[in-house]
Amino acid sequence: AGPTEATAVGNLMTQAVALGDVGNLWDSREVVRNSFSVSEYQPRNTTAWDEAYGRFLNLLNK
Repeated sequence: AGPTEATAVGNLMTQAVALGDVGNLWDSREVVRNSFSVSEYQPRNTTAWDEAYGRFLNLLNK
């Protein structure tokens, strides 16, 4: 998961690109990546989700 205030940071970086303070979208992503720590979450106990996904796939096949 990225920054808590991702929407505000995205708006700020869009303005920075528009003003020429940051080169482009890819550069702004690099700035954000280097400015905030990222938390990684791994799913646990996914049995219920797997079953629900199976039901969803069955609905698509009807």
